Amino acid sequence: MPKLDARLTAMRASAALRKRVEAFARAESARVAEDSLGGTAYSSIVLGAELEAKEAAVAAVEQGSKKRAPAVTDAEAKRADDALNIAYKKLDKTEALRDAQRAWIAYRDALAAHYVERWQGAATPDALRREIITQLTRERTKVLLSAGVSAD
Repeated sequence: MPKLDARLTAMRASAALRKRVEAFARAESARVAEDSLGGTAYSSIVLGAELEAKEAAVAAVEQGSKKRAPAVTDAEAKRADDALNIAYKKLDKTEALRDAQRAWIAYRDALAAHYVERWQGAATPDALRREIITQLTRERTKVLLSAGVSAD
């Protein structure tokens, strides 16, 4: 994990963003490992899931720091948000899922602030925020879909 921390530092991620990445990785690992709670593999599943979640979050920071997300319209952003809400609503509302989703939202918002600052002047702040949030929302929807949810 120190290498991931170094990568965040290299991207000039704020302390707030680094904190949100950590919190999301921990919460997401608990969500992923929830079905194995009490099993002998639980600890290794948690550690693996935490590393995977943190790696994905750091990669998203790096990608957003090096290249802009595709521009999106308000309608495209709404469709992405609607798809995420459909996927989320179809999952059992466990405490681990709620915690992971709340942590993801905080991480998403911190990354959006980082992204808007990084690409300041390339587009309006609203357009920049919309494009990165839409990209992250689409990615999160895929994660929830892989948990066995199908979006209608």
